[in-house]
Amino acid sequence: MRIRSRLLLIYGIMIASLLFVGVYSIRAVLEWSGAAKDLSVIHDQSLRSGYLQVNMYRQINYALDYLHGDNRADAEFWKMQKRAETLLEELKSSAQDTVEQDHIVGLEETQYELVWVTERIFEASTNRTDNNNMSENRDRLREIGDETADDVAALNYFYKSEEDKKLSQATKAGGFATLVIGISALVAVLQFIILVVFLQKWLVRPIVVFNEAAGTISGGNLDTRIDMAGDNEWADLAGAINRMALSLKIFQEKLAASERLAAVGEIAAYAAHNIRNPLAGIRAAAQVMQSDKSMSSDELSESLTDIIGTIDRLDAWLKKLLEFARPLEIEPAEIRINQLVSEAVTLAGKSFGNKPVELSLGLGENLPLFTGDPVLIEQALVAITANAFEAIEFEGSITVKTEFSGDSKRQGSIQIIIADDGAGVSENLKPKLFRAFMTSKKGGTGLGLAQAKKIVDLHGGRIDLESYQDKGTTVTINLPVRPTIRTGLETG
Repeated sequence: MRIRSRLLLIYGIMIASLLFVGVYSIRAVLEWSGAAKDLSVIHDQSLRSGYLQVNMYRQINYALDYLHGDNRADAEFWKMQKRAETLLEELKSSAQDTVEQDHIVGLEETQYELVWVTERIFEASTNRTDNNNMSENRDRLREIGDETADDVAALNYFYKSEEDKKLSQATKAGGFATLVIGISALVAVLQFIILVVFLQKWLVRPIVVFNEAAGTISGGNLDTRIDMAGDNEWADLAGAINRMALSLKIFQEKLAASERLAAVGEIAAYAAHNIRNPLAGIRAAAQVMQSDKSMSSDELSESLTDIIGTIDRLDAWLKKLLEFARPLEIEPAEIRINQLVSEAVTLAGKSFGNKPVELSLGLGENLPLFTGDPVLIEQALVAITANAFEAIEFEGSITVKTEFSGDSKRQGSIQIIIADDGAGVSENLKPKLFRAFMTSKKGGTGLGLAQAKKIVDLHGGRIDLESYQDKGTTVTINLPVRPTIRTGLETG
């Protein structure tokens, strides 16, 4: 999983946890708030019932005072009656339960009975009727007082039980809120620890590794590689840095090779100037001596012939050296590879006509045209094929094949495969075989294969070699159909 996806997953879990905690915290707060609100309503109802009880007691006292002759008690009674009606309406409008409503209705009926009894007392006094039942009315008023006390006590008991319930709910809600807050704090701490651990693992440690690798690479150790597997950004970056280090190493090797070639060029120019002219003079003098009949003898003639031959070989070697050191000039043209390969193999074989070597061609069909310098490509093929002939000491076979690999004629590469069953190349010589002056042949210059590689590199191609001691060698030239042709200065 990509590091970005992992971080998004962690952030998503954190956000989900926060939402979970937030939702349950809000739920707990709402429950606690609702319980507190219900407690406030119950408290107000309880106060109203208490006020109503006091009010009704005063009404009873005013009625009793009226029976004892206090005529002002009539007006005070009705004032209390209005207050009682208001309290009853407030109680009924704020009632939230049928049981509460039943208690309020019972208290209301008691209050109605109190009014009815008191009205009878006031009517009897107004009509000046004989109040023989005064004692009975007084007893009835006391009974109403007791009923009022019972009704209010029942209502208060109900309110007390409701208060206990709401207090219990509020306590539970508070406990739940405390639990949620505690869990959220613990989860937050755990998430922070987990985030720190994963950030340490996913970000800090890789940064340290990359910093150390960058320091090592910048110090010149281009063999440094970052071992970081997986499908994530760090693995991609490690792969990019490893490829960069490899590219830098290849570029450094090519730069060193270019520097060596520049040095060879300078040496070649110096050698050409300081050696070839004296050699030409020596050769001319030897030829003059050889043509002078007065000085000729078989022994002297043979010695002069050897001198002339040696000078010619030395001059040829100097020409090859100058040719290798000189930057190559590409003159691109469309090449039919099969035709060029046939001509190059024939040309190389002419120099080894007396060797019993079986030469076979396996030319692929419908090869695309290749854009490159035909003269230089032929020179490289002749050098590699001649090397194959030289590798066969007595008799053997050489096979040359061409083939195409790719998706289309415009994208792909042409392979030219030259295989022999000669002596092969030793393991210690393989890595150096395409370097200048590296040769295992007596009298060889070590420039043929190096020049061939230089030409193939200029055409954006690649030479691969597979060889085993005493089992032969196979050289594969890969030439891209649409090559990147480089200048001589860019080639190492």
